[in-house]
Amino acid sequence: DNDAPVITMQGNKGTSVLIGNTAGDAMPLWMEFRWNKSSIANDIGGIFIGLAEEARAVDDGLLTDDSALPITTIDVLGFNTVQAEGAELDFVYQKASAALQVLNDAMDTLVADTWVKTGFRYDPQAVGAKKGKVFLNNGEQATYLTTALIDAATFPEDEELTFAAGLKNGAATATTFRIDWIGLAQEIVPD
Repeated sequence: DNDAPVITMQGNKGTSVLIGNTAGDAMPLWMEFRWNKSSIANDIGGIFIGLAEEARAVDDGLLTDDSALPITTIDVLGFNTVQAEGAELDFVYQKASAALQVLNDAMDTLVADTWVKTGFRYDPQAVGAKKGKVFLNNGEQATYLTTALIDAATFPEDEELTFAAGLKNGAATATTFRIDWIGLAQEIVPD
């Protein structure tokens, strides 16, 4: 109960990415993951896979006990299932110490041990209403990250983020979170 394995990149220069509307941070970003989890039962295993601030591979460094929501004091952007709704997949983001924002609520009903491919594309050259696109099994979702959402105080704009994935078990029941592959790329604009 509340065990929480986490894998992450180091999060230093060369492994961190930025999302923002300011000139220095307006760089295209793409991330994609193929994963599954062994249980979709409520109150068992909640997961997060996406981007988070560095140094998350510590006890209680990514997900909150008894919910599997991202902890409130960190920056995150990615895919989340919470313990209370083990089959529901959401796309979320959060600026450290601001309220968690759910951009794509219940974008999928997961099936145990079934692979799912999730992705996100940020294009600073896109129209303001479609700066960020969320994908599920190669299908573009109908809710977008907009210029206004990126500029809001609840978005981790201009924050260094790196790959992070973790599971937070909600009961003393064995649960597996498998990641088949990850893809993360950002076009760096020279100074």
